[in-house]
Amino acid sequence: MSRPEDRRKHIRHDARFALKIGSEAVSHDQGIATEGLNISMGGIYCLVPRYIPLMTKLQATLVLPMPAPQKSGVREEKLFETEMIVVWSDPEAEIPGRESYRIGCAFLPLPPEKKGLLKEYLDSLE
Repeated sequence: MSRPEDRRKHIRHDARFALKIGSEAVSHDQGIATEGLNISMGGIYCLVPRYIPLMTKLQATLVLPMPAPQKSGVREEKLFETEMIVVWSDPEAEIPGRESYRIGCAFLPLPPEKKGLLKEYLDSLE
């Protein structure tokens, strides 16, 4: 599946973070626990254990390891809860017996406070 890099509006950062996703069909409490593999201001890339159709709206909770405050030197984790939509999948269709799929999800519009938290996290990755 071709995903030209030149179409991206936001710089992607390789990063690993805990992630839990659910949809209208799957409650968030019974959702998929996985790991994000990269992130930008526009969305995330992750592996999931089952096929999720394109354009599926997901509820997501990302656990972002934030930079350590200078005084404590201990990183803290912040929960980043948002809605996102599946924009690509590799493979593009469900394959019986397949145990993992790579998906890219776009964040739905973020309020200013969530944009600020995400930007702080992304800045810490540079």
